Amino acid sequence: MADKQLVIEVLTHKAEVVSASVIHDKTHIYYRFRWANCQLGYLCWCFPGRIQHALEELPVTLDETYEHVL
Repeated sequence: MADKQLVIEVLTHKAEVVSASVIHDKTHIYYRFRWANCQLGYLCWCFPGRIQHALEELPVTLDETYEHVL
């Protein structure tokens, strides 16, 4: 349960940073959601002992996330 709460807190905080870097129109909600969705997709493959380390290394922007995925 501690990992789940940690993931929620970190992704919520970092998603705010992602959306702050985008022009505030309707697209910032998309970027924020898409970024968080990609991170959850990555985190679901991590072993429980590696969650905290993985959270510390998350890409900062959506573009960096796409580069990481590719």
